[in-house]
Amino acid sequence: SEAGDWLQKYRSKGPEWFNSEWQYAGATRELMELEGKAMCKFEQWVSPSSVGSEDTQKRLQAESKAWAKLPSVVSWGPGSVCRGQGRVVGKEQMDAALALCKRRGALIRSLDEVNEEGECPMVASGAKGDITNLRLLLASGGNLAAVSLSDGNSALHWACAMGHEEYARGLVGAGASVFARNKEGKTCLHLAVEHGHFGVVCYLCEVGGRQLVMARHRTGLTCVTGPCLNGHLTILRKLVEVAGA
Repeated sequence: SEAGDWLQKYRSKGPEWFNSEWQYAGATRELMELEGKAMCKFEQWVSPSSVGSEDTQKRLQAESKAWAKLPSVVSWGPGSVCRGQGRVVGKEQMDAALALCKRRGALIRSLDEVNEEGECPMVASGAKGDITNLRLLLASGGNLAAVSLSDGNSALHWACAMGHEEYARGLVGAGASVFARNKEGKTCLHLAVEHGHFGVVCYLCEVGGRQLVMARHRTGLTCVTGPCLNGHLTILRKLVEVAGA
């Protein structure tokens, strides 16, 4: 089963692995996703309409119809749901996207729910990096500016910390700011640098330029400090190149 596979995967990890805040949080998010899938299956089991192959086929057809209502989201990506580009998602599409979010485990009940980490679905999804879930969350009305209640991280912070370059590109393309800061005053570039994700770093440097590279977090340090401490020489060279030092 999915839950059994999840348990087996993490039972092999030693205590030191879970001492990493980011790795522990990633495992927690996977567990939250499993909870969403379990809730969906439970609702199917207790529903009278869930009995019989004919009803199962009807549910699959209903899901196919929901996807059919979202051609712009699937074909054109996150930018297609931006009002600034003249492609407005109507209520019917939003409802269809929300239903698909539930089926895919991106959320359990609503966009406003908060997990034990203090994160709404839009923020929590950044750690997973599922680009289809991003498109659906945006189409259902997800807030790009949403942040975690505990640490102030946004979906973009999480995507960059976990190395999900395509997801980060999708968020920025939909309007997320690369200059947004968490409670420690860190931008998404600070986190990408700290975790050694060179591809994400290059992309963020392209978008934010010198201003982003030189941004200081609460302790007064810039992004250049991270690779110096962690030995990421390639990243350090890239930052110095962009900063013009």
